Amino acid sequence: MTMMKAFNIILPGLIAAVLASCSKDPGAAGPGVHFRISSDPAITDAVKSDLSSYTDIPDASLFTITISHDGKAIWSGLLPDWKPRTKLPSDTCLVTAVYTSSAEGPGMPNLYGEKKFYVSGFDTTVVEINASLSNCIVKMDYTENFLNYFKSYTSVITTGAGNSFTFDKDHDTPVFIDAYRFSCSCTMVNQGGSTFQAGPVQYSDLKAGTCYTLKLDASNVGSLDPEIIITFDEHIDTVDLGILDIN
Repeated sequence: MTMMKAFNIILPGLIAAVLASCSKDPGAAGPGVHFRISSDPAITDAVKSDLSSYTDIPDASLFTITISHDGKAIWSGLLPDWKPRTKLPSDTCLVTAVYTSSAEGPGMPNLYGEKKFYVSGFDTTVVEINASLSNCIVKMDYTENFLNYFKSYTSVITTGAGNSFTFDKDHDTPVFIDAYRFSCSCTMVNQGGSTFQAGPVQYSDLKAGTCYTLKLDASNVGSLDPEIIITFDEHIDTVDLGILDIN
């Protein structure tokens, strides 16, 4: 296996879910501290998209907020349970907003944001929280050359947490995983019925808020020295399949 720098980046990007307070009218908001969460998720990458392309955006009522003062939590609960007139220290506090999925997998985003704010008596305080994806996304892609020469294929992603996810022509939903590491292996059957194995190939140092695409391509098809090329983020991995007839 050889590795070299790719000349392009396959769908990296930071996925930001902006959680903002809605009311700017003190009269409408009433006295106290208000945390009102709305979502405006955007993904910045080669093709403009947003988090809703990969999963349903969690409702604001599902976020847990925690308020801390001097490093100690003084209130925690779901956003709808917060009472704006709850007494807080007349000092700088920190609020975090968290949405955590129960596991890795399709439609399992984790969102996190925090904001320092100052409380002054019972004046109206409106706090804006910016949150971002704290896990990452992995998806599969296959070149036309690859699809032309393999009548069936199964790719398996195994995460650092030990969870495995299978991708094939009928199952291609991107998965949310911990931003840690994973491995990829692929089993392919060519038009003549011969089976080939590629991987596992290891990937680590993943970044939160990033969508990674593994793009598989077939090289030297028809020769005695076929290869599978896996493009991942900024790197290209070439997987030698051995001295096989891939026709």
